[in-house]
Amino acid sequence: MLATNLLTQQGAKIYYLRNIIHEYPNKKATVILRNLVAALAEDSVILIDDMVIPDINAHWHATQLDISFMAGLASVERTREAWYELIESAGLKINQICTYTASLRDSIIECVKE
Repeated sequence: MLATNLLTQQGAKIYYLRNIIHEYPNKKATVILRNLVAALAEDSVILIDDMVIPDINAHWHATQLDISFMAGLASVERTREAWYELIESAGLKINQICTYTASLRDSIIECVKE
């Protein structure tokens, strides 16, 4: 199921998406995020909890997951630059990225309306 109809609450303060967006290729991920943008209030924040893969020296487990997602779902784990491109394509901007695990680079990506 494409996660485009998950919204039941309009104008919530925080929308939290954990390990959801990485399961979708950019085109479908953009649809999900644009649908979420439609529900945002002016002070709403989207928190995306997902990996932000470094450009070099990525952990083997992160690259293994990336290959699995490419093969099975036509999706990818994203680099910092790829996250910025995706978020901007959905009409959002990234306020900050806070990484909370060093090895896999699990991060909270804070997004708001542009």
